[in-house]
Amino acid sequence: MKKQMILGWLFFSAVWGLSEVLLGGSLFGYKIPYASIPLVVIGFLVLSLARVFFPYLGMATLIAVGALFFKFLNAPFYKCHYLGILVTGISFDLFFAVLALKRRWLAAAAAAWFNNLAFAVLMTYVIHYQPWVQNHPEKFLYHVLISGSVIAVLSAFLVPLCLRQAESLRQKYPAPFQWQPGLAARMIPLASTLCWAGSLVIFGYQVL
Repeated sequence: MKKQMILGWLFFSAVWGLSEVLLGGSLFGYKIPYASIPLVVIGFLVLSLARVFFPYLGMATLIAVGALFFKFLNAPFYKCHYLGILVTGISFDLFFAVLALKRRWLAAAAAAWFNNLAFAVLMTYVIHYQPWVQNHPEKFLYHVLISGSVIAVLSAFLVPLCLRQAESLRQKYPAPFQWQPGLAARMIPLASTLCWAGSLVIFGYQVL
């Protein structure tokens, strides 16, 4: 089981990290408005898939740590981006594992809104990040009330749907993260390993 958890962690961390590197890099690179909205929603969807296979307290946070490390290996360093990923994982854990709200749509919406609230509080009052401090309270209120509400609505609809689809997949493939005989059965472990190995090689080449 420990090996399956490690392979699952590598896989979901890489998927989330890739979305941050590829989609996030494009959105922020071209200064697309509301760039954080699709990134947070994707993060919640990845964590929803992971929860079906690994419904353990702290797993979402561990995947978030893996995703931000994956992004660190493949993208320029922006501390607010890494903090955002970590807060997303903690928020998901809080409402799905700690509080364990029975209504999935409510847990998803609450996690999404809390995610934006916690991030805004940290950036404004704890870290004192200048763009947030200088544009307070407009930026704070927008991030919590507008952006947070949009993410909450999208998550309330998409996360329960994603969970149901993942549960159907688990019935067909109960152990996709187990190293089994046959190339097809090894695709997920192989893909995860290759993504991380490639990232480490690229990072090492850039450093050297």
